[in-house]
Amino acid sequence: MLLPEVVRLGHLVKWTGVAKQIFGHAVDKRHLKNNPFSKLATAVKENRKRDHFVTRAIINEVIDACPSSEWKLVAALARFGGLRTPSEPFALKWSDINWAEDKIVIHSPKTEHHEGGDCRIIPLFPELKPYLEQCFEEAQEGSVYVVEGLNKGCGNLGPQFGKIVKKAGLKPWPKVFHNLRASRETELADDYPIQVVCDWIGNSPQVASRHYLQTTETHFKKAMQQPAEMGSKELNKSISPKENPPEIPRVSSICKPLQQTDMDDTGLEAISRRRRHNGGLRRRRCCQE
Repeated sequence: MLLPEVVRLGHLVKWTGVAKQIFGHAVDKRHLKNNPFSKLATAVKENRKRDHFVTRAIINEVIDACPSSEWKLVAALARFGGLRTPSEPFALKWSDINWAEDKIVIHSPKTEHHEGGDCRIIPLFPELKPYLEQCFEEAQEGSVYVVEGLNKGCGNLGPQFGKIVKKAGLKPWPKVFHNLRASRETELADDYPIQVVCDWIGNSPQVASRHYLQTTETHFKKAMQQPAEMGSKELNKSISPKENPPEIPRVSSICKPLQQTDMDDTGLEAISRRRRHNGGLRRRRCCQE
């Protein structure tokens, strides 16, 4: 039976890499002579054709169609907080939210095995605050996790979120949660230094460039705004010729023009000492005659 295309292109390449490592280790320990996976390509090339920038207008329509406050918060955390969904929203605790300083500690199960990758701190963005406050008001006494209802046996959130998008009268976009996170990082990169954005999102500039940052219609519109046109005019003005350029004299007042100088038969080339001596003899003979 053939596997779906997504599995063939992604998961199989990934597991081929795992097998390549296992057999490579066996070769290093001399349990095997050769690695049957050694010449197979195991690098997964990201398909940027599946990128989709989710605008604020679109996500607001989806949030309005969400059936509960927790669903609204999950959608907001993915789009406005840039969280990896569902793992990071499910790991979020009420004790991680610093209401006084407007900061949130995000625990990342995906990167916790890396040094310093177990958690990061993001701002409590104004777009997130109303959804967090609503869930806080509805939370039961003694609740630990922010998203408790969806965290209890809700299963895969992706297909369910796709149904919510359809309920809003919209067509689900590819990689529904990843593109929400990528849209937020693209948005933040327009206003903050990339190292700050990557600290908040939890990836590196290299990963952001390859898998997250997108070119949007807003970038094209921004390029056509009046300030850019004025800058172009100033540049053209700076390189245009001046109205009254200084006149360069054709004939120097100090040097005698070459056209008015008599030239002997030796020409302009440098002459040797012998030719200079012979030329002087010829001139003296002419004078004597």
